[in-house]
Amino acid sequence: MTVSVSSKGQMVIPKEIRDALGIKPGMQLDVELSPDGNAVTLRPARAGSKQPVSRLFGVLKHGGRPVSVADMGGLAAARRLAEKGKL
Repeated sequence: MTVSVSSKGQMVIPKEIRDALGIKPGMQLDVELSPDGNAVTLRPARAGSKQPVSRLFGVLKHGGRPVSVADMGGLAAARRLAEKGKL
């Protein structure tokens, strides 16, 4: 398969390759140059690869009302007391 590189250095990954690798729009990819410098390896970014924490925003869904840090602390303290049989 042959692809072209734009003046911005962009290329389109053919659909059959995107589908085979499970590449979706916005997904981050690891790009590596082979040791001999003659090939590029492209794969979905591995878990644990360096990514900003901000990418995690909204990953966990919470169906209830927002809970403040103070409320969480109070709930944790109440749970500890309940486990000790003091509540």
